[in-house]
Amino acid sequence: MHRLIILIFLASCFTAFAETEFNYRMVEDSSYSLYLKKDWKQLETFGAQAIKNKIDYFYLRERMGIAFYEQQKYQSAAPQFDKAYQFNSSDELLQEYLFYSYAFNNRYDNALRLTKGFSKDLKKKTGTEKPAPINYAQIDFTVKIPSRSDLVLPLYNLGISFNHRITRGYSVFHAYSFTYQRYTGGIYNQHKYFVSANIPLPKGFSMQPAFSFMADQYSDTVFSQPSRPPQRPTPPQINKKTYFSFLGSLNLSKVFPYAKLDLTNAFSNLDTVYQIQHSLGLTVYPLSNQKLSLSATAILHTNDFYKTLHPLVQAGIHFNAPKFFSMAVVYTYANVYNFHLYNGLLVQNGYDLLKHNVTVVPEFIIKNRFSIYAAYQLEFKTTRETKINYIAHGISFGTKLRF
Repeated sequence: MHRLIILIFLASCFTAFAETEFNYRMVEDSSYSLYLKKDWKQLETFGAQAIKNKIDYFYLRERMGIAFYEQQKYQSAAPQFDKAYQFNSSDELLQEYLFYSYAFNNRYDNALRLTKGFSKDLKKKTGTEKPAPINYAQIDFTVKIPSRSDLVLPLYNLGISFNHRITRGYSVFHAYSFTYQRYTGGIYNQHKYFVSANIPLPKGFSMQPAFSFMADQYSDTVFSQPSRPPQRPTPPQINKKTYFSFLGSLNLSKVFPYAKLDLTNAFSNLDTVYQIQHSLGLTVYPLSNQKLSLSATAILHTNDFYKTLHPLVQAGIHFNAPKFFSMAVVYTYANVYNFHLYNGLLVQNGYDLLKHNVTVVPEFIIKNRFSIYAAYQLEFKTTRETKINYIAHGISFGTKLRF
């Protein structure tokens, strides 16, 4: 009985201690001390425990954000600064940290939207006094060489794109491409225009509506029966067929400290066939920044209004050494004729069936705002009529300019 009373007494003392262990004064003194010592790891852990014990205020969140930021964990830093911003949106040190947390996490529209409340000095310090109307431009050229020249001849593609800002925090991306390919007895070409808008939303969400318009033309040379001598042979005729296609897509994304989710839904009439496509993508950032990312996307495709569903899969890995070099390796399993990727930016509606695609893209940063890149694509395809398998090797060269 005495032992039971002692145990109950000790338990009550422990509970009282646990309740009083984390109080405002202790959290303030300890977090400030860790901040001064620059013990970022310990500050990160201590801050999480304090919040778990329902102690939450401006300076704690700001210091936790700085702890993540100094470890280059920009994705983890942004939510802490966001929370601190809710407590006090006028603190300039916080504004600057939050701006760069967004910018270093490829969320520049969020960063620029934040500058609406900046002072003139802070706008000058962050270089956002007069944002460039066009902040990004790209041009690239691609050639795809098939292994069976008796079936298909090389494909050529020229692409031009740029991004411009409507206001601080909202931007629109435009892309035009021209594709040309000669077949035995025919020619295929395509004009494609793509436009999308980036709309930042609260709490790490963003929305990207997109639209594509395509004009595909097939030209076949038709030969008539040989004429009897001495008549002249009838000249060949050109039979042209033109198809106009459209694609509407909407992507909704959510950024987490170590990951990003993308949900995309699209409707199209590629090559006069109505199609619906849903995709769910997950990108994981093990370092909580853009230096390394692993991605996987599951896609459901239907061209008969859900009577049949065709699964597609894409997976990739991306390395990034800021201001120097980046490398991306992406694998795509398709096995359907017409589909699209990246919210409709890339449309695959060629004449033959694409089964597998492996793409490797190294990019070299020449200067802070200028880079060049090359890409290699290995495609496994099947001809539409004869069902013959062949391989296509694609090589691309391009440049990017950021303002």
